[in-house]
Amino acid sequence: MIKSETQEIKKSPLVSVIIPLYNYEKYVADCIDSIVKQDYENIEIVLIDNASTDNGLKIAKNKLRSCISSNIKYNIIENNHNLGICASLNRAVLAVKGEYTCIISADDLLSKGRITRHIQILERSSKLNITVCNGPIQTMKEDGTPTSKLTLLGSLGKNEQFSFESVVTKKNDLTLQGCTFHTHVLKELLFDENLFYDDWDFFIRLTLHNYGIVYDELVSAHYRVKEAGLALNTVKMIESRTKIKNKYIQIILKKNKKLADSFVFTVDYWNLIGLSYQGHVSVWIITCIKMFVKNPINMVKNLKDIAWTFRNLLRSK
Repeated sequence: MIKSETQEIKKSPLVSVIIPLYNYEKYVADCIDSIVKQDYENIEIVLIDNASTDNGLKIAKNKLRSCISSNIKYNIIENNHNLGICASLNRAVLAVKGEYTCIISADDLLSKGRITRHIQILERSSKLNITVCNGPIQTMKEDGTPTSKLTLLGSLGKNEQFSFESVVTKKNDLTLQGCTFHTHVLKELLFDENLFYDDWDFFIRLTLHNYGIVYDELVSAHYRVKEAGLALNTVKMIESRTKIKNKYIQIILKKNKKLADSFVFTVDYWNLIGLSYQGHVSVWIITCIKMFVKNPINMVKNLKDIAWTFRNLLRSK
């Protein structure tokens, strides 16, 4: 029996878990715990510190040294200066050794059993192009308790399919932290280092190259919602979405004019939501009016969300 279990461990493919760290001294130990306590033992943790200015790296080093078992390996990469999230992720991706890789921010948590579940799904997939397993993410407060209303990011209805069209219009909003990848896919595509906002661009390219995605209905990770720094990040995200629009609009136009129009609206719509966090009422109103004139049907369809965005704008003043 013991021999059989040992053989089973050896057969399990190595899974690399990348933790990008920047100034998360309050949370990084919990993040590492969520990986160490997985029921999958053949794990490599690759922590990349993006020149943190707090004690996060020291805490992470102590945590890794104190709680890692003989079946779990770790590698710590230290940037000499802040490279940005995409460049840091690329550096970590090129360093991983696992057959599969997942990414979890240092302030977030992997859900229990997530690695075992995703590897089982990917290993038994009969479709050769299935390279990613994605599951929804549950949001939580800064103290780690679930949000008052259950929120699942990147969730799908049953029998719904991921496609290039659904990704560019954000009908299926994939998230890096909800996914487990065949490592070779990450190494082939990497992340666009000209962007602050990485998820959407990466999944556009993933589906553009016809890589397949299988869906896991269970929660894959827990995302910590923090208000601090939100306004600054939304500025960077608006800039990134605009770059993404310019990057892909001609490619999508060649495929489908209607899809291209929906893609442009999606960018403008999410940027409108981003503007609501900055408190500039006149800018938001002018932008909203222009969108109504340009695309009244889609704006009416999203009227409920736009009303929420306006209330958020007033709270952000």
